[in-house]
Amino acid sequence: PTAVSGEHGSLAGIVIHRRIYPDALWLSVVDEASGTTCREICYPECQSLPARDLWRGVKLGDDVHAVGCWKQKGFCGQCLEATSVIVVSMRKWSIQRCLTMRSGLFRPQRPRPEGVPRPMPAAVAPKPHCPQDVHGGPNTLERAQAVAELLLRVAGGNGILNQGTGVIDVAGGTGLLSLALALRGVRATIVDPRRSAGCLPSRARKLMRKSGAGPLMGACRAWFGGRLEGSDDSFSGSGDAVPACDEALVEGCSALVALHPDEATEAVVDAALRLRKSFVVVPCCVFARLFPTRTLGGRGVATLSEFREYLRRKHPEVNE
Repeated sequence: PTAVSGEHGSLAGIVIHRRIYPDALWLSVVDEASGTTCREICYPECQSLPARDLWRGVKLGDDVHAVGCWKQKGFCGQCLEATSVIVVSMRKWSIQRCLTMRSGLFRPQRPRPEGVPRPMPAAVAPKPHCPQDVHGGPNTLERAQAVAELLLRVAGGNGILNQGTGVIDVAGGTGLLSLALALRGVRATIVDPRRSAGCLPSRARKLMRKSGAGPLMGACRAWFGGRLEGSDDSFSGSGDAVPACDEALVEGCSALVALHPDEATEAVVDAALRLRKSFVVVPCCVFARLFPTRTLGGRGVATLSEFREYLRRKHPEVNE
């Protein structure tokens, strides 16, 4: 139904587009049932919750409910100037579904007039590496080797790490960290839900073949600790039925290692403490909205430094 400008009302739907400006956060939402009616939510900066904080809490695919006052027409459809926006369900739609819906609903650009050449793209300078970038520099194998060396020192050498089922490389991706361990004579198993789990890049595969480290590496496509509601679904194979990691594999391992494991970071630390296993974890992202119960000094854990402190306080023997 068409809303009258100035009337109080509410709006619920799936977020398919979001924009943040200095004065407001804009959300484009579609009705879940029809999937065709697109309306706008405008959340001004002047509200009690800053728009930037709401931006961090609302993602594509979220089912949201907003309350406010209907205003003039927005970018696409009618606009609700919201006083409050709550997330009813996280990632109800996949990111790919949101992008497909958005491209079908939003008006395409005007066709270029015949005879007008396409402008050449401006030259873009390569982005310099920032020392504070938690994801490190471009040499990912070198970074994996540093983490492998650290695990060897923490656990006490190859003899200990090769006990049981060996090392579990949580969220190991293509397996560069497991390769770094295998090059040092340590057995490692990659646990990752992506289809690319254990699929080394071409140069790394060549190194694996030349070194003969292949037999020390294994891969298990699984969720470590199970899949979380609202977790990232933009990777290849996110819609596949992927099981949780076998508990026997975890209980029999010699140590746990995780280089940027995203949502699984705390689960790795908890499992290592529960099973009294050595571990090395390199956190990168906090995912504060997925873990609202994390607190530090009475406040929610929102920054990387707070997250590291939160993990350290889990046990007196945890060091950074």
